[in-house]
Amino acid sequence: MLRQVGTPIAEPPPPRPGRQPAARLLLAAFVFCMVMGIKEFIVWKDGRPELAPWRKAKLERELEEIDNAEQYVLLADVDGWYECFNCYGMPQIFLFEDEVWKYGVTTKGEKGRYRDGMPFENLVYLTEYEGPVNECLKWEKIKIYNYALLPENLKRDRPLKRPPGNKQDN
Repeated sequence: MLRQVGTPIAEPPPPRPGRQPAARLLLAAFVFCMVMGIKEFIVWKDGRPELAPWRKAKLERELEEIDNAEQYVLLADVDGWYECFNCYGMPQIFLFEDEVWKYGVTTKGEKGRYRDGMPFENLVYLTEYEGPVNECLKWEKIKIYNYALLPENLKRDRPLKRPPGNKQDN
């Protein structure tokens, strides 16, 4: 079919902004779920719903972690300069061997908490208390607040309010 000169060409209307990408994303998510499969989290036994075995195991693992946490300390392993998050604008602080760098709590143990090694060189991990998470958190908080009173901190010209490696009072 020929068009006469001067006749406007009919153009399709522009796509409505924001609608097509969202529809495409929804379709892609649906296809992904169909291809990958969705793990069933409910199974039916004798006409009654139960948690799927994998979901039950995950719950038991997490409850076990809550009951078996540890409060730990990271100590300087050698005399030297260490990162400091509380040193009045100074990036590092000098610590002597066995001085506290950080207090913490984990449910994963040293290998789980510091999977890739210590956050900085020359730190050693020691467990100070083992028990339920809430008790470990209490001990951690007590240790962090009382750090201000430790002789290693009081000997400084300007004592710190928390250990060099603890960014907050938690």
